[in-house]
Amino acid sequence: MVQISTMKVGEEAVKEMKVLYEGDANWGIPKNIKEFASESFSRLEIEYTKENNVRLSVPLREDEMISKFRSDVRDLLLALAKENSVLAEKLARYYKIKL
Repeated sequence: MVQISTMKVGEEAVKEMKVLYEGDANWGIPKNIKEFASESFSRLEIEYTKENNVRLSVPLREDEMISKFRSDVRDLLLALAKENSVLAEKLARYYKIKL
């Protein structure tokens, strides 16, 4: 197992990891997934298995926080769309949030 980045956080947060990507080790982790994970999460774990697979895991708690944040922003954009739909659509497109 290779750790890309480690930051000290609560013990329970470190223990619970969520698999973000799993695939064939010959192809590696796609660049867009690796960039998203390294820009979004404080800790990554990359594991190479005996079955010639690679698994990228991220902290479960951080993933839940990011999902909640995106949901809250989406709700704000939907409320904004009632007043100014063009601006809401542009912001959603810029931040890659589906309305």
